[in-house]
Amino acid sequence: MIIIHSFKRYNTELSNPQNLFVLNTFWGSSNLKVLMVFMLILSSAVANIAQGDANEPNYVKWSQPPVEWQQPNTYLGWDEPSFLDEAYYARWLMVGEPDCWTYNFPCQCYGDADGRKEGNPKTGFYYVGLFDLDIVLTCWKILEPNSPLPFGCYCADFDRDGDVDDDDVAILTTWYKVQDIPCDCPQLFGPVLAADDFPCDSNKPITAIRWWGSFDNWSDNAIPAGNLPYAFHITIWTDVPAGTDANYSHPGKIVWENYCDTYDVSFFGTEFDPRIQQTDLTKFEFYQELAPNDYWYQPTDANTYWLGIMALYHSEPNFAWGWETRPHFYNDNAVRFFGKPEPDTNYPSDMFVPIEFDGNGWDLSFELISNPKNLNEPNMDLGDAPDSTNNFGVEMFAYYSPYPHAKANYPTVYMTGSPPYGPIHWQPHAVAYLGNSVSLEAEADIGLDSDGQNNIDPNNNVSNQDNADDGVLYMPLIMSHYPGQTFSFQVTVVTPNVPMYVNTWFDWNGDGDWEDVLDWCGYPAPEWAVQNQTLVFNTPGVYTVRSSPFRPWEPFEPNESFSGDIWMRITLSEQPWTGSGVAGSGPAGGYQFGETEDYYFKPSFPMYCINLAHPLFCEWYKVESPACWCCPRQCHGDADCKKHGNPLGGHYWVGPPDLNILIDAWKILDPPKGPGLSGNQICADFDHARQGSALAGYMRVGTNDLNALAAYWIIKEPPCGPGVPPDCLDVP
Repeated sequence: MIIIHSFKRYNTELSNPQNLFVLNTFWGSSNLKVLMVFMLILSSAVANIAQGDANEPNYVKWSQPPVEWQQPNTYLGWDEPSFLDEAYYARWLMVGEPDCWTYNFPCQCYGDADGRKEGNPKTGFYYVGLFDLDIVLTCWKILEPNSPLPFGCYCADFDRDGDVDDDDVAILTTWYKVQDIPCDCPQLFGPVLAADDFPCDSNKPITAIRWWGSFDNWSDNAIPAGNLPYAFHITIWTDVPAGTDANYSHPGKIVWENYCDTYDVSFFGTEFDPRIQQTDLTKFEFYQELAPNDYWYQPTDANTYWLGIMALYHSEPNFAWGWETRPHFYNDNAVRFFGKPEPDTNYPSDMFVPIEFDGNGWDLSFELISNPKNLNEPNMDLGDAPDSTNNFGVEMFAYYSPYPHAKANYPTVYMTGSPPYGPIHWQPHAVAYLGNSVSLEAEADIGLDSDGQNNIDPNNNVSNQDNADDGVLYMPLIMSHYPGQTFSFQVTVVTPNVPMYVNTWFDWNGDGDWEDVLDWCGYPAPEWAVQNQTLVFNTPGVYTVRSSPFRPWEPFEPNESFSGDIWMRITLSEQPWTGSGVAGSGPAGGYQFGETEDYYFKPSFPMYCINLAHPLFCEWYKVESPACWCCPRQCHGDADCKKHGNPLGGHYWVGPPDLNILIDAWKILDPPKGPGLSGNQICADFDHARQGSALAGYMRVGTNDLNALAAYWIIKEPPCGPGVPPDCLDVP
């Protein structure tokens, strides 16, 4: 829907706008044309415009509004054509893109088939003459109507209906050798776009755009009926600095685009066009507020970008739209673009022409506004883990047991302190979400929340307040350190056949982030545990899904500040997580679909027979945790964990049965030199180390193990002897 207002005055919202512009106009005595317009820009004013007030909810990221001329409500500039007639463009493509239908042949529709002047200085010059007649006669009626023409004949198709017939001959005879013809044929493929550069030096999103324009030769305060564009194609481009491929800067490639069809338009004033000395043409203000999922966030740099605005028409308008120019304001001149812009395409410099008049550069009139919306519309989903980059600037703790500790560096809040951007899901119910329900909010720590409370309360260091974290099943999770650890979760599918990605993070070491790749007995245990697990569902419904496998981690040594509680995040989204940026964060533009859930819990780990702090633990883990190593005398030669003998002769732990196991495993080489141990043969590895060399091969059972067994060979237990000490599992 397009909203039209009868009148609207521009308010610059600057404290001292009269200091922004100092205009000096010089008039030539012969032609009364503006010879020079220059502008002095106060640096403080520029800083005020560009950066705005970061504490305000609404501020202008960049402003270069129209420049007022000598009389009130009259502005200096003209409407620079920047529109596309889509019907004409489609017809031009269909007939093979003849150059004579473009801006290079402005008189073609009046009979100029060759694009050249004829005549001489004595009798005068004209565009339509014998050469054009020759082309018409060559192509006239050579094919049946509505049949394809030879490519060169389209230049003689003056009415551009697909054939050369009597109507085209009539056009040629009407303008034959006429010296003054309009030469205003549709030039809708070049240029069709104007663009201007701007600096971007803050992480506030562009949430709205205001720009000014006019309609060709229109002087009424009311908008010409039937001439409003049905939409504006607004684009943001990278910058190619001057000196790269031309002596002027120009746009590089499109990095963001939006089709605006809900814009607001209102009368703004009149313009003084210095090219024709006309003051009665009217100017209009246009305003488009973007949907939150359409916001543009600059990359993490301070750089120059370009804004392009192109009006879209279904067919040729009577009064075409143009973007209002203004005296030069920032960096390089605005440019005309000769082509239909496509995303992810780098264009050469010769497709751009700087906008100049009388040797001076000109810019275009627009403002970029940051005013994130929806704080009163809880339609999105965010997490509820504590976040120190919150809207209140309050440092939060990740854990409180046994005392508050570990600064919370989980990216949860979307707007403030970003990047990192907390993962926000704009339409969580549209495709798929976790569990059976979604608690909707506008932001994690401010605004309305369907729970009746915000997900986190930074001022009171309270978090974990989303009441719909119901996707992960069987909480608290039971963990194992062996490869293949998984967990189960539920997904409710609304729209099938849309690829979705699952990512999960665990703060294994309790340090307040999900950034670490920890070491578990020589194996990596990343806190980014489930990495871009892809899900595609063929029908709507509720599905139980098993996660992709991962390796958990827990501390080897006791830590008085670590209670065992951890934070877990699971994100379901339509795009994968790239692995760059802060772990657990989302993209700058947010996720379109899915949900993020955060869990605070103490995972259950198995109680191992060998203490995690024991030096033997990791070696035991690597050899697949044989139960015999858990016997308290195994390191002294007790391979079978059994006591032998009798009451009369005495009992002993190390004897012939243990020797038999050792003989069975004696010097069996590990792969690739040998088959490796099997069954209970590993129980004869009394020193828990490999012996041998890379050249000869390594073995688990050898001389060292025989010596360990011999040292306690048939040592009787009390009272018959000193016995074998049961100290193999004692922690040093």
